[in-house]
Amino acid sequence: MRKWIPTVLLLVVLGAGMIYAKSQNFFREQAPAARQLVQLTQGDITSFAITGKDGKSVELEQHDGQWSMSKPRTYPLNQYTIDNWLAAIQNVKLGEVVESSPTDVAKYGISATNDQIEIKTKKGDVRTFAFGETLPSGEAVYVLSDKKEIASVPIDTLSGLLLGADDFIDTTPFDWDDTKLSGIEWEGQNASWMLKSSGNSGTGDSASTSWTLNGKSVASDTAT
Repeated sequence: MRKWIPTVLLLVVLGAGMIYAKSQNFFREQAPAARQLVQLTQGDITSFAITGKDGKSVELEQHDGQWSMSKPRTYPLNQYTIDNWLAAIQNVKLGEVVESSPTDVAKYGISATNDQIEIKTKKGDVRTFAFGETLPSGEAVYVLSDKKEIASVPIDTLSGLLLGADDFIDTTPFDWDDTKLSGIEWEGQNASWMLKSSGNSGTGDSASTSWTLNGKSVASDTAT
């Protein structure tokens, strides 16, 4: 009987080890690490274009660290919005592959042109991402990456990615010192006007400044 004692003890130790390992999930298959939608730094991106469901596009380009809008027109930009967009696109996680080399993307609600992002890099690469319908879970949408595979991205990421021209435009109001203003000329679609100042008496008071609107005198409070 004594000769079996070491064997029994070994089996007890192995059994205890198996139970502990199971309790610590040592044998559970590890989930694969989530992939990034893009693996680029902000400095790698030279331009990006966004096309919405309405077919309207906005395109921004970077030259020597400065961003400008090339489409639909050249407008002053809000750098804060640009930085947020670049950070958002870098943080998007891809879900598991739904289909590789898809031949019919329409069944996923994906259009060839709308709800699409195109990114160009310093290396000359062009990355495209087209977004489609919501998955049955309601928490993600289908995405076609570089026309190679269908996967998914969290639905709450789209609000920070599919922006329009108005979102990037700097809408900070103009600001100036009325006493140092010589004139303003407005050219609008429906009206045009010109406001001019004849200067003041050196008091620094805008109320003492004489103003003309389209060549006719106007009161200081009207001009202000």
